[in-house]
Amino acid sequence: MGLFISKIVYRLVVHFYHFFIGLFSFFNEKAYQFSKGRINQQVETQTAPTIWFHCASLGEFEQAKPLMKWFYDNHDEPIILTFFSPSGYTYKNNYPLAKAVYYLPKDSPDNAQAFIDKINPKAAFFIKYEFWFFYLNELKNHDIPHFLIAGIFRKNQLFFKPYGILHRTMLSSFNHLFVQGENSLQLLNKYDFNKVSIALDTRFDTVKQISQLNFTDDIIENFIKKRKVIVIGSSWLKDELIIKKIAYSFPNYRFIIAPHEVNPPRVKQLLKLFPTAILLSNPILDDKHNVLIVDSIGKLALLYRYADICYVGGGFGVGVHNVLEAAVYGKALIYGPRHSKSKEAVELIQKGAAISINNAEDFKNTLLTYENTNSYQNACNTAFEYVNLRAGGTLAVIEKLKKDKIF
Repeated sequence: MGLFISKIVYRLVVHFYHFFIGLFSFFNEKAYQFSKGRINQQVETQTAPTIWFHCASLGEFEQAKPLMKWFYDNHDEPIILTFFSPSGYTYKNNYPLAKAVYYLPKDSPDNAQAFIDKINPKAAFFIKYEFWFFYLNELKNHDIPHFLIAGIFRKNQLFFKPYGILHRTMLSSFNHLFVQGENSLQLLNKYDFNKVSIALDTRFDTVKQISQLNFTDDIIENFIKKRKVIVIGSSWLKDELIIKKIAYSFPNYRFIIAPHEVNPPRVKQLLKLFPTAILLSNPILDDKHNVLIVDSIGKLALLYRYADICYVGGGFGVGVHNVLEAAVYGKALIYGPRHSKSKEAVELIQKGAAISINNAEDFKNTLLTYENTNSYQNACNTAFEYVNLRAGGTLAVIEKLKKDKIF
């Protein structure tokens, strides 16, 4: 399939994707935000050059964050941040380091030209899996340097198929591709993509930066009272049903529960599960309470530092959430069986820093295992080493940009 035909097919796919999301928006809140957010947004014209970061969603945002912080601290150009998905935009549309946050308009020649003209980027950074043909083509036509950050490539992707000419054209557009590992580097080199280098997953830099922030919380510290602490992060109901079965069986522990979603119905649900729990927003501190519910958002990555053991939620449903936020502090980890899609979660188990459980009995046995000082300390040390050995991806990107005199 030639490039001309591929572009026609691509435009049709993108058009019908947005069309059907629009239809689905009548029945689904996320689809409604996806469509309505793009219809209503007004993009402000930037007279001075900007730095543009584009992320699919929240996970990619975490990978972009340390590089955005470097630009914010070291350069005068304001940051423009775009998201493809509502799950990124909804949570980060007020990101303080960005001058403006937008949904990425539908990828078309007219939209790409209009959007890039308005935001006036001096350089652009696309994170991980974000490839949009007309935006990349417009950047290339205007000689605006653009880069892929934290890329991962596998041989079954469209880039490496006989009919993947459009996707290969997108790859060749980038001034440089920063990939997470040797396998991606070798695969791209095999297909004659040579503007490639390894810059490890920048999420490791993000969590390391957070772990180094000064943070204390008097309520948390008064609640703990030098007891052992289990922080349950990003929990869902299935996680909490397991925690319920053991929380009152281990009165020598303090349990801090930070649910994945914080809203009145969820808080009410948690208080029903844990009737003697206290809320962070309304603490009544005495020795009768060993469960504290964090009924606010934005604190979890900081709270993990108080833990002896971290339980990361999602492993009994959607898939385990961010294990790096806990591992960076050198904490022993526990999570549920659905973790195979998280490379880090799998590797932490393999290395002995984490244990996967299937039920409450497994949880109890894991706590008993961690009562063994050697087992516990080995898990903590391994978790800390795992994160720190993989940090530095942001610095690799910065050094390349400086070397090529991009900045």
